Amino acid sequence: RWLVSSNETKISEPVKKVMNKKFFSIQQKSIEKVDIDAKLKEFSVIPILDSNKKFIRVAINELDTIEINNEIISETSPAYIIAEIGNNHNGSKELAIELVNLAKDAGANCAKFQMRDLSSLYANKGNSSDATQDLGSQYTIDLLSRFQLNDNELFEVFDHCYDIGITPLCTPWDIESVNKLEEYGMEAYKVASADLTNHELLGCLAKTGKPIICSTGMSVDSEII
Repeated sequence: RWLVSSNETKISEPVKKVMNKKFFSIQQKSIEKVDIDAKLKEFSVIPILDSNKKFIRVAINELDTIEINNEIISETSPAYIIAEIGNNHNGSKELAIELVNLAKDAGANCAKFQMRDLSSLYANKGNSSDATQDLGSQYTIDLLSRFQLNDNELFEVFDHCYDIGITPLCTPWDIESVNKLEEYGMEAYKVASADLTNHELLGCLAKTGKPIICSTGMSVDSEII
């Protein structure tokens, strides 16, 4: 713009003379105090900065696409096929890898797993022998305790997904799991239908800036809205 609007252009001019100095940004720590929707009516793009004024992400007025691991999902794109593996590996890393291979062979775009930190998810720290809990809870916690992959095994399966060209996704059931998946570098997140009203978890996921796919099967319209 500067080049075409100037009568005399000199490439040797310093960049600071050319660059846009009239921009609006928001610091991450102040983001909850700013009406971003209102600001996006003035600015099409708003940089989000950390406390050192380093760019960390961007707020955009509206996106009509989702991008997960360089794959575009939109109204006109082919269906994005998620192979739901969950805990069907029965706690076996070898079976999990076999299921990933089958998902890849079937043409799925991604293989999805689940992660739970039982000690933070349950009030009794995931103790399946806790007689104060009803039998249903004891049964569920017992199954999860026996048939979960540990963190390192799960990350190894994720690595295998990348090795064979299928995207790993994961449903975190608690904030501790979100933190672990963020440290790994998860591309996007899936939210279980049971957690659609878990605003603490949803807020934590939203702050990652990653795409979020929310299931709504256990919800009523008002909860979805």
